[in-house]
Amino acid sequence: MYKEKYLKYKKKYLDLKRLQKGGNGKCINNCGRLAYLHYKKCCLACNDQNGPHTQDCNARQHMTMSVELLPINGINKSSGLYKNNLFNILTDIRNQILQKYKDIAPTRMVQNSPFHIELVDDANIGDQEKINRYNYVQQVKIDMCSRLNWYCLGKAFVLKVCNYKGKDLHVTICYFNDGCNDKLADCQSIVETVIQKKLH
Repeated sequence: MYKEKYLKYKKKYLDLKRLQKGGNGKCINNCGRLAYLHYKKCCLACNDQNGPHTQDCNARQHMTMSVELLPINGINKSSGLYKNNLFNILTDIRNQILQKYKDIAPTRMVQNSPFHIELVDDANIGDQEKINRYNYVQQVKIDMCSRLNWYCLGKAFVLKVCNYKGKDLHVTICYFNDGCNDKLADCQSIVETVIQKKLH
């Protein structure tokens, strides 16, 4: 309890210092991170949009999320995401992408959830293996700050959840009717903006 209060007041203090000393938020090297306090850069090591970054900087920018899935049954190949912090962040990201682009396909609902993970993509995979994947996914921690976890898969912009026996399992954020690749940089930028607000 005391640690939570300390972190809460520390955040307020740092935000106040940033405003008092004229910090404008973003690092001047366009790496997507926030500048530290009143400085122009996120950290001393940062040289360009690819970093590098100090350990302290990485710690300030780090966010991991757990996956909570809705119960599966014998019919569904996929399981919807439970409405938790991850769900809320993905909703914010999708809404901002929808504001920028109009060619997005309607959301596919699974178990009344707009986000889902496809656990089975092969008719030969039995129920036990589906259960194994279901249980495995809920033990992983997703690094939300890594650009490598946000990419295009065909026409879809997705978040990689984990790799299970050589296969990437993912959550589809949105599906573009005319393709994703030319929008990837914008989508990743939106992701970083949403996550930075959560971190700071």
